[in-house]
Amino acid sequence: MYRLDFKTSELMLVDWVNSLDIESCSLVNSLSDLRSGDIPLEILSYLKSTPIAPTHSPPSSSTKNRILSNWTTFIAELPDTTPQSVIPKPQDIIEVIPK
Repeated sequence: MYRLDFKTSELMLVDWVNSLDIESCSLVNSLSDLRSGDIPLEILSYLKSTPIAPTHSPPSSSTKNRILSNWTTFIAELPDTTPQSVIPKPQDIIEVIPK
């Protein structure tokens, strides 16, 4: 099986995100732009045709808590047909996305 290198895979994913008819997606330049979870939630909402709001934490809460909350919401909104074995924990997601 042929595997693409990380940079090529990133460019292909960013190109796909840019192609979506979502205003914020046209601003994505790299995977790090997806780290907060806001844009992935917008993409999932678009694909499901269901509004899914990102977390709007109070100013006193930490950015990490908001990010984790967004990814927790993202995972909770995945279709029931998604195998549990392929669903990562929110902490694992933000650890692999470049800063």
